[in-house]
Amino acid sequence: MECLFDLTPEKLRHAYQGLAVSQAHCDPLERWYQLTQFVNIQLREKLKGDALRAETLRSGAHMLRLLHKDLYDDELPHPNEVTGTIITHIPELEVRNDTRRYLEFVVNRYGLNPQPKVSLIVEGHSEEKAVTTIFERYLGAHPGRYGIELIVLGGIDAATGTKEDRFRAIVRLIDYLHHHQTFTFLLLDNERYARKLKSEAQRAKSIHRRRYVTRPDYIKVWKVSFEFDNCSCTEIATALCELAEGKAKFSCGEISSCKQSSDPGARLKDLYHRKTGQKLDKLKLSDRLTEQMLSPTSRRNLTNRPLTQTLERVSRLAAQNPFPTMQEVWEQNQASKYFGKKRR
Repeated sequence: MECLFDLTPEKLRHAYQGLAVSQAHCDPLERWYQLTQFVNIQLREKLKGDALRAETLRSGAHMLRLLHKDLYDDELPHPNEVTGTIITHIPELEVRNDTRRYLEFVVNRYGLNPQPKVSLIVEGHSEEKAVTTIFERYLGAHPGRYGIELIVLGGIDAATGTKEDRFRAIVRLIDYLHHHQTFTFLLLDNERYARKLKSEAQRAKSIHRRRYVTRPDYIKVWKVSFEFDNCSCTEIATALCELAEGKAKFSCGEISSCKQSSDPGARLKDLYHRKTGQKLDKLKLSDRLTEQMLSPTSRRNLTNRPLTQTLERVSRLAAQNPFPTMQEVWEQNQASKYFGKKRR
């Protein structure tokens, strides 16, 4: 082909630059090229007018670029990087060899990465529902709008594991998420091995970096439980009376007795079942307790509830976690103390 068209490096480079400059001048999406290059080919084929013309010229320029690389083992700059002087490549050129990583940094730049900025791990669906409701009605938006993902464990044992692998799974999950720059916050009732998990997690070493897996303040273990820490015994008694629909009455003293037991959650369920003959629906209980917390007539201000203070902290973490657009910035973030304290 080189002999057939009497090609030289200069001629081929000139032809390539001509196509690249032409597409840059006519392309309405020229400043978006880093993003549009990843768009599905079938969708790109639906472009019309100047956008279609520019895409055709860009494809031709890419063909010449590949030909130049094959013939002369020299890679010309990207077609959209011919017309200006680039001082700093965002992201770095070496990153672009990994298409997935390249796309990740590009969508970070455009604010299109759906990756969570914070993963908030809760024990069950009742906590998930309460957290979502408070976000929507107190903080003004669904947690997803803050970049927060809710993960439901389905019980404390899912976090603490078995005797053979106690804590290993949840610690490795936190380590993985922190390595991918997603803050991880864990909310647990104070039962079984929750305190032990918190202690072990803050000593666990990251397998990715010379730091600890997490910070101790990213694991919140309630003094008693989600319900008892955030609601008074009177509020819980009122909620249970509403659930019983006149079949039974519950007093503040009875709830207080449950709270003082070694297993408050189990005692509360037993009390409800003994007095009503029915199983306690924790989702419905959570709904009623959340309504009491949000009520303007509540004796305890919502801002003073531990759950609200925790969710405000989590929302601040999300706001303080802009995703990097360069490998260098990602390295700096990983080396910081935000995800875990450094090891000596």
